Amino acid sequence: MPPADRAPPGPPSSDPTIERWNRRYRARSERSASDKESPLADHSDLRDPHPFLPAQADLLPATGRALDIACGLGRNSIWLAGRGFDVTAVDGSSVACEHLDAVAAARSLPIELICRDLERDELPAGPYDAIVNTLYLQRSLAPRIEEILAAGGLLLFATYLEAGVAGRAAPRFELKPNELATLFPRLETLHYEEHDDVDRPWAGLAARKPSERPG
Repeated sequence: MPPADRAPPGPPSSDPTIERWNRRYRARSERSASDKESPLADHSDLRDPHPFLPAQADLLPATGRALDIACGLGRNSIWLAGRGFDVTAVDGSSVACEHLDAVAAARSLPIELICRDLERDELPAGPYDAIVNTLYLQRSLAPRIEEILAAGGLLLFATYLEAGVAGRAAPRFELKPNELATLFPRLETLHYEEHDDVDRPWAGLAARKPSERPG
């Protein structure tokens, strides 16, 4: 369970990209204030997790520590916490972090918020039994993800292919076909798929860190 006195998620960033996300999340929250059927109404986010996560749920350990990278409003974090994980959620948007922190407090969910600009700051220290990363691509994080994933731990990673990003974000956020399967050479690929969705093609990877062998 989370502590009674919750620490603030962290300081905001002055990065213009993060500020755009702050404005986007703030606008969504304001629109939802008068719409009680909205998933954001009353500081809740009832949307389902990214579909790749429940599709691979049988690969997850029964419990443990989980890291949600670029958590946004927290749909994946909430899903993981509901499955019994102690979740660390990281995002650069102070608006998103404050939203998810409020949800976690209201529902007594074991979610620790860290507001951190991943373009300049490291991921938190592990080890984590599960790491999820959806709809965010920062290739420089791959070695650190491998490092902080516990032996035997599971990575679930899903984000857009290049055709799903074109015209909507910078090219550095787009995956090339078959690229995702090569980003984590120290992990064992359990499942890889690419979806040629009409609007937003995406790829998904489930990979496990080999268990340490006794010396």
